[in-house]
Amino acid sequence: MNARNNSIEQIDFIVKDIDQAISSFSKLLGFMEPEYFLAGAHDQSQVFHKGVTSDTQSKFVLIDTL
Repeated sequence: MNARNNSIEQIDFIVKDIDQAISSFSKLLGFMEPEYFLAGAHDQSQVFHKGVTSDTQSKFVLIDTL
């Protein structure tokens, strides 16, 4: 929360099925389904799983509800 105006600026969700989550949130909030984008490759994102480098890429969706 922003101390100046007590408003929430961002909420993040981690989901197992991003396509299903996009569909559900779009229907709930009444907007068109946005496209997701991929995080950078390991040399950019530096993802590790259990201490070992991982070449996995996360999918992200940004939704502006204002």
